[in-house]
Formats: sequence, C-alpha cells, structure tokens
Amino acid sequence: MLTQVNENLELLNEIRKNYDCDFTSQYNEFVNRTTRNEYSKGGVNNTFGYYSFDLFDELIITNYRKGKIYNHEISGFDYKYSFQESKLIMIEQFDNAVRVNSYFLHHLKSKKYIIGYLSMNLRTNSKPSVLMLCIYDDKDRLMKFLYGGISGDRISNYEERLYQYSKTEFMIQEYSYHYWSGVSHVRDFTFPLSVLDDKAEQQVTKKISNKMIKRVLKDNWISIMQSWNIKSGYAISVILHNRMTIEIDYAEEDESNQAPYSEQRWDYTYWNQNSKSLLQNEYDKKVFEAWLEQHEESNLSNQSLTENTKFLSILSSIIKELKEESFIKTCFKKEVPVIVTNFDHDDSILKLNLKLNNRKLIEGYSKWFEQNIKSI
Repeated sequence: MLTQVNENLELLNEIRKNYDCDFTSQYNEFVNRTTRNEYSKGGVNNTFGYYSFDLFDELIITNYRKGKIYNHEISGFDYKYSFQESKLIMIEQFDNAVRVNSYFLHHLKSKKYIIGYLSMNLRTNSKPSVLMLCIYDDKDRLMKFLYGGISGDRISNYEERLYQYSKTEFMIQEYSYHYWSGVSHVRDFTFPLSVLDDKAEQQVTKKISNKMIKRVLKDNWISIMQSWNIKSGYAISVILHNRMTIEIDYAEEDESNQAPYSEQRWDYTYWNQNSKSLLQNEYDKKVFEAWLEQHEESNLSNQSLTENTKFLSILSSIIKELKEESFIKTCFKKEVPVIVTNFDHDDSILKLNLKLNNRKLIEGYSKWFEQNIKSI
C-alpha cells in the first residue's frame, strides 16, 4: 500500500509541476481554442454538472442528477462547457452568474488531465487547486481515476479508483489517502457491465443506439448462462412473452423427451421453466423501452418483437457471436440450437429459427414443427 501511495503522490506532483500555470493564462488559451459551447442547468452537486469522467458518483449516489443540457445559452445556467470541435476542453461552474470553479482538460492519447481552479483561486495569478487524471485502455474504458488536492506546493490528499472489467461485470477499487494524517481507506464495489451502456453516447445524441441494446442483451445473456448448472442440455430457448419480457432458458435430457421429434422435446411448455430475463433490472427495462419508443414513427414500438426487424437483427447478431466465440459450445460441451418462441407456432417462427441455426442442428425441431404444428 505504501508503494502505491508514493507512486500516486509522485505522479500527481509531476502533473502539478507540468501544469503549474496561473488561471488567467490558462483561461485565455482555452477560450481562444473554443469552437462551440454548451450550457446546463441543475446537477450542481456534481463536480462537472452534466458531464462526468469518473462514473463512481453516478453509480453510488442514489439521487444523482445530471441536470439538463442546452446547445445555446440560457438564463440562470449553472455550467458552461467549451469544446474544441468534438473535444470538451473547459468546464466552468457558476453561482448566480458568478464563476466559482473552472476546470481545464488536456487530452493525451490514453490519458486525460483535468486541472481545476476552485473559488478562492480564480484570481489573476492563482495556481491550480486540484488535479485529476483519467487513464483509458484501448477500448476507451476508464481504467484509473486519480484525484489530488493541492495545498501549497504539495499534494495534501488524493483519491484513486481502479476499474477492472470482466465479460459481465466491472469492479471499482477505491483508495483514499490524506498526506498530513497518513490515514488511508480502501473500498470495493461491483456492478453489472450493462450499467455502462455507452453513457457518453447518450450525452451526445440523447438516443439509445442499436449497439447499446445489443450490449445490454448480450452481457445479460452471458451472465445468465454462466449461472446455469448444465448437465445434459440440448437446446436454448429465447422466449418472447411480449415487447418488454424477453427470457432465455435451456432444456435438459430426461426420460420424457427422448423421442427425437416429440412435443415433449421441442415445445418449451414441457421444459423445466427456469427462464431468466434478459432485461435484468429497471435500468435495462428503461433503456430497452426508450429504444422501442424511438421507433414510434416507423410503428416498430407497437409491433410484437417477432415482427420488429431491428430487434430480430440484434438478436440474430448476438446468437451468431455467441456461437462464433464458442461460448455456447463451451457451456454445453457441444453445439446446441437456439430456438425462439412466442407460443404462437406459425410459419414465421419456423423460418426465424431456421435462419438462426444450422439446418442439421435444428433438424429435430423443424421436423416436429412440420409434422405436428402444420397439421393442426
């Protein structure tokens, strides 16, 4: 722990020395670089208002609010954001039209330095009050966030948050250290990966992308399959109950379903009914519902999911990737079909399942369907 403390203090002090500029020179430089501005109202308890660089507060604080963003100046705004083309370079916080805090962003390849001047340090020749460092991986995911408070010519305290990612979740390890007392604290937090769903994209476009929906559904699918205790599974079912209820389940071999083309083997109503939802929490449901509502003009939001071509395209892509990545094969120790059902056994469901699966793999299902369902 002591080695880590010393490394962080050394890193923060190096940033302090490299960016030890007075407020006025920094401000004038960044104003000259600005090509457009945004404004926000509300979110005054957040360091940066509408925008965020470390998601910790967003995830931990239950009543977290960003406020509302505007592309034009409004009366009584709380924050002003300056951009150089697409890059956010300066954030100013106001209280009754008086600037109280200013932050300057320096973008490097995989790093972002944020140099802050707080209320009492906004004088002409004042020096920085706080420093922040964001380090990203090659997927542009935050790996480390470091915050340092400056007192005199030294870092008086700091907070470090380390981000670790798996296929289904991510963990934040938080370290805080106070130089004068030598007191440190450590805390760990774990979240499902779906909560990250392209927050930056939401801020810019205010829309939910197909990519975002795919990520939510695929991450949850993987998480559910990892929880299954598969012994002799032979098929996966995707159950579309309605436009907001999407579940997956799997079938196990038993004495009742050995006939290759039997109803007991291929009709989901005969399975063990241990399905789990791909929309695992309220956040997932809100994101998915918002995505559906975006398509109201094209009448997709009112269609059942088996008629929603955008949803079926996303579902098909997820299934294809899980097969190509050998994830399904690894869980079942063999290839198994993925069968979509909405309990309406019609030709469109058969065509969909034939499209999603290798013909040989789904031969038992298709023959049962042809021999039993079409004859009804």
